[in-house]
Amino acid sequence: MFDQFLPNKAQQFILSAFQYCLNLQFSSSVTLLIEETNGLTRNELFEASEVYLLTKITSTSAEKLKVSKGSKDQNLTTKFAECEQIFDSFGGMELKWRFNCQDSHKDWKSEDDRASERQWFELSFHKEHRDKVVNFNFQILMSFRLYQLIGSRISR
Repeated sequence: MFDQFLPNKAQQFILSAFQYCLNLQFSSSVTLLIEETNGLTRNELFEASEVYLLTKITSTSAEKLKVSKGSKDQNLTTKFAECEQIFDSFGGMELKWRFNCQDSHKDWKSEDDRASERQWFELSFHKEHRDKVVNFNFQILMSFRLYQLIGSRISR
C-alpha cells in the first residue's frame, strides 16, 4: 500500500533521511572543535595541539606546510598550511586529528593574514573515551606547550 501512494524516489529519500537520523543518534564517535581563538584571545589548547601535532608529522605524511623564519628567530617555524589529517593513538585510544582553515574575509585583506583566516582542529575519537581525552590527553597537550615555551625562552 505504501508503494501505491509514494513514488520510488520519494520512498528512497525518506528511507535515506531516516537512516541518516539513526546514524546521528547512534554514532559511536565524538568530535571536539579546538578553535584558534577564544573571543579576542588565542586559545592555548589550539597552540598546544599545533605544537604536539607538528611533532607527529613526517616529511611524507604532510602534503603542505607553511615554513618561515623571522629575523630574530634562530630556527624555522613550521605551521599547517591547509587541511591535514593526522591519525594518532594515546593510551590505546585511536584519535583522528584534522586541521582546518577557512578565509573569513575573502575581499578584505589585512596586514596580518591570520586576521582574515579562521583555523581550528577537529579531534575525533570513540565516545567511550571522552573523559580520558578531555581530562588526561588535554593536560598532556598543555604540558607539551609549556615545555616548548620554556625551551624557547632558554634558547634566547
